Order: sequence, then C-alpha cells, then structure tokens
Amino acid sequence: MDFIDGLDIELDKEFYYPGETINGAVNISCIANARIRGLAVSLTGVVQVQWKLVKNGMIYTVRNSRTLMDNKQIILGQKSSNTSVDMPVLTKGTHKILFSFSLQDDREMPSSFESKLGIIRYYIHAYLDIPYASPPQAKKYFSLIGQQKEYPPTEWLVPITLERHNQSLCMACSHGSLSFEVALEKTAFCCGENVPMRLEITNGVSLKVWPFIQLIQRVDYCVDKTGFGIRRDATHTVWEYKGPPVPKHSTLKLENLSQALQIPVMPPTTSTCEIIRIEYKLKVSLLTIKWGEPLHLTIPILVTPYYQQDENIRTLLKPAEQSVIGGNYTSPELQTGAVYDGTEEARETTVYQPVYVCVPHKRIMQPTTSTLSASDVKHNISDTKVSFGEGVADATPKQVKVRNKKAPQENKSIINTEIEISDCRVSSL
Repeated sequence: MDFIDGLDIELDKEFYYPGETINGAVNISCIANARIRGLAVSLTGVVQVQWKLVKNGMIYTVRNSRTLMDNKQIILGQKSSNTSVDMPVLTKGTHKILFSFSLQDDREMPSSFESKLGIIRYYIHAYLDIPYASPPQAKKYFSLIGQQKEYPPTEWLVPITLERHNQSLCMACSHGSLSFEVALEKTAFCCGENVPMRLEITNGVSLKVWPFIQLIQRVDYCVDKTGFGIRRDATHTVWEYKGPPVPKHSTLKLENLSQALQIPVMPPTTSTCEIIRIEYKLKVSLLTIKWGEPLHLTIPILVTPYYQQDENIRTLLKPAEQSVIGGNYTSPELQTGAVYDGTEEARETTVYQPVYVCVPHKRIMQPTTSTLSASDVKHNISDTKVSFGEGVADATPKQVKVRNKKAPQENKSIINTEIEISDCRVSSL
C-alpha cells in the first residue's frame, strides 16, 4: 500500500435492527503524504449456499446466492478514474472519515446466520482508490436482528392441547391402550425462555413406557437455477429429555416440565428467505422396552427475537450455542491466527460471530439427554403424579444425567410414527 499503513472500519455497535441507521468511520493511517482518487464504502447483505454433488462419478459444485441489499457511497474524492483532475491528499498521520447508512425497514429481512452449507451475512466494505499501487480494502461484519418489535401471529400465542391415542395396541402380546396429552401455553418463544409444557400419559399396557421430548432444528438449503431445483436439508436434535417411567396400567402427569425444557440461544425461525429456511419443532415420543405400535406427535414452534411477555425485561444478545446449526461452525475467512513457529501453541481469533436476542436465563445443561433421579419423582401405581424437586431447575450433576450420545437403541425403541397436527384434537386450555 506504499504510503498507506493501515485501513480499518469502525462501527458504533456490532448489531442492528431493520430501519436503524449505521454510523461508522473509516480509519486511514498514512506514513507519508498520499494522493488518492477516492474512498468508497458499501453496505452489502448476501445469502449464499454451496455444496458438492456427486453425479455419474463426477463431482459438481452447486451454489446459489442472492443480494439482500447493496448500497454504495463515495465519502472522499470522486468516482472518476481520470488522473488529470485534482486528487485529494491525505497528510501523514491518522484520518477518520465518517459515513452512515440507513437500513431498510423490512421486517422480513432474515437474521444473520453462519453454517457450513450456507450463510446470511451483512457487512460494510471500504475501498480506497489510489493511482500508484494496489487499492487497500477493508471489510467489517455486523449482525442483523430481523423481525424486531413485531408480535408473532396470534395462532402462535394461544394455549393449545394436543393428544394422541391408540385403542388397539399390542405390545408383546399385551393388549391395551396407550395415549398421551400435551398442553402448551404458547408455541412462540424467545431464546432463553423455558417451555411451559404439561404432559399426561395413560399407560394401559403391561409394559413400562418413558416420555421422550426432543427439540429438533431443520435447515433447508435451496439451489434453484434454470428451472431445476436442488435442495438439501440438515436436521439436528438440539436436546433430548427423557422423563420418569410410567408403570403399567397407570397414569403419569408431568405438571412442571418448564423447569427442564429450555430454548437455547440459536438462530430464529426463518421462513421469508427462499434460499435458506430454518424451522423448529418439539417432538413428543414414548420409549418402550420392546418394539410396539408406533405413536408420537410433533409440534411446530416459532423461535422469534421478540419477547412479548414482559417489555420491562431487558433482552441480551449472545452468540448461538455450539449445540445448534449456526453456532457449531466458523468459516476460515472469519478467523485469524499467527504463523506457527514451533515455540507456542497456535491460536486463532474469531473476527465475527452472529449474535441473537435472548432473555436473561440460567442455562439448563441438557444438550443431549437428561433423566430425573428417583428421589425427584413421587408416584402411585393407581394414579401417578410427578412433581419436580427444587434441584431439577438448577440441573445439578447429581440429579441430571447427561450423555454425549443419543438414547441407546438396544432393548429400547422410540415410538416414532409421525402424525400431522390436523390429526390431533386441538382445544384451548
């Protein structure tokens, strides 16, 4: 860069909402007087997906991209490349040149997202045009929080009750009925909220069953060119919860599951972007010792950056947890590190990581599978009712069993026939 010793971008904050104004400055360090043509800055938002596809023994790379925003302005000098016109001179020292951009007030703008197969990025790019050397450039990423100050649709905020039952169930030649009922106060959540779920299981067979609840994340990536659409989806289990056993010919009521179920910090639901879609669902299943007639249901939920219960609670902004898609991958271009010289361990620094809105919360440590201890369960064979001990909310290691693997498949099977919500009975609580 010859006389240009440094070029970087400074923003007033690291995250923005649609409709806000971005205020920043370009810092230029000169070791001597430098003549320049102009300094341009641009605001860019882009969605990109890319992966490799094997077809007929050949490896192809499929990709798709879409520009969400592209605004450019010249804050110093002029756009013309004519060297005959007078060019501004930057004197020796440090210069701070201010700029500002107004984000479009589009509530459907997707939030920032980073994964191995696709990204949603927003950044400021600075380009210093000089006539005598390669033009120095700088790039600064920031997080965009979509859907701010917008209530979720009403259908996501009303209480619902879902039930699933089978009257003619045969499990290892033991006839009987098996049913369960799930009640939720709402189906729209902000990160950090606990899930207010109540569950009642009626076990009319001669085998024990266990309630099994999963939070499932699905990300769809789409490449649609020349009329041929190629899709790839990634389904990931964020956490799993296994409840206490339901004895044969008994009823179990879990009245306060909110102490054990929590929405972690993760990317919000994204349905307005055609290239990357993110959705979540709660799956309620039953575990049995031997394989029986399948029975379970799934409940779509909405993860939103808006917390509507109490506007006085100040929300926080945190990176996504590593147990979700969007928090377990950092692109190499977003990392910097020193050259390894053999004297010390190489270190990498992440220059950018998206952040998401969450409410203040105490994290429940159950990213995979957790079970209650016998001391936390009170039940009778005739009419079982379970209450959670005070220690369950704190998820102490003595009371919660955490595994790094999925639930064992040997001698247990997950009752996993999927039904649509339309097949369930829905009623207000």
